[in-house]
Amino acid sequence: INIFPNLECKVDICQNAIDLAQTLGIETPKVAILSAVETINPGIPSTLDAAALCKMADRGQITGGILDGPLAFDNAINSDAARTKGIISPVAGQADILLVPDIEAGNMLAKNLSFLANADAAGIVLGARVPIILTSRADSVRTRMASCAASESCTTPGSGPSSRMEPASTYGTFEVTSACMIPLRITPARTAPSMEPTARTRLIARICSPWPPSVGCPVLLM
Repeated sequence: INIFPNLECKVDICQNAIDLAQTLGIETPKVAILSAVETINPGIPSTLDAAALCKMADRGQITGGILDGPLAFDNAINSDAARTKGIISPVAGQADILLVPDIEAGNMLAKNLSFLANADAAGIVLGARVPIILTSRADSVRTRMASCAASESCTTPGSGPSSRMEPASTYGTFEVTSACMIPLRITPARTAPSMEPTARTRLIARICSPWPPSVGCPVLLM
């Protein structure tokens, strides 16, 4: 888990998020790179990273999505706010992915959405060779089931740094039960690349329901 990701990590986080969004049915995801302001400010490092990520997308170093940033949260999700500030962008007001600067911002935003806006959530880790479910102790059963459903869509290796490492023989996978949908213990596993995708998914969830229809098209918070 990246606590305070640098630019290189953010490139992988962004690409993994785009790949997941496409797996979930969003053909060309719109990525809003969040910061406190909408302009480049050398005193705010996240604005510099946002500008670099957008240019990297222009040069084909990040593919499959439309990136814009820096954008404040209101401009990313509300077209009226973006219009008031004079922001002309294909992403502003209609973002599919919110890329936050660090884990503190992401944690606070995710829990605000869950507890103040009653948003449905799913917690998974991207970039590994096998799906990893990561939920909060306060999450509901619905959230845990949604996490299992989302992880079933991520049975192919990620594009992050971990997928470029040599296979390790000590890999373990989380095993969950259909009763509570939370990791119970780490069990030894065969080298992940040698496992069939269905076998990897089965290790994550014994019984996995489809993505809840009422959830609709998800906004990914990375």
